[in-house]
Amino acid sequence: MNYAWNREPELHIRSAHQPTEGEALSGVVLVYEQGVGRAYIKFEQDTLDKLGKKVPYGIGPGNPGYVKAVKKHGHYDIVFCYLDKSKTVPLWRSDKLPNWIKRVHHPQAV
Repeated sequence: MNYAWNREPELHIRSAHQPTEGEALSGVVLVYEQGVGRAYIKFEQDTLDKLGKKVPYGIGPGNPGYVKAVKKHGHYDIVFCYLDKSKTVPLWRSDKLPNWIKRVHHPQAV
């Protein structure tokens, strides 16, 4: 798999109690571990700029997306996905979740 970065880049993202609302990047990160959970983040414009340079169509109101963390084989793949599912871009691989993913909320089973 080809990653946009060979390690976690310096991004201005932080954990949040409520997600950032915007038209370009979702403030909800999907976390795939044992089931699917979600974590809330806040980020700044420079984060959109850095991510936008690494994905094919950029990130903006016309090309919105979200980030997901997928655990497999003992590591996490941090991935950007366009909402229209046109493209998925592996950003980096890590042995642990990024520091900005602190509280993972899992939906209650029905």
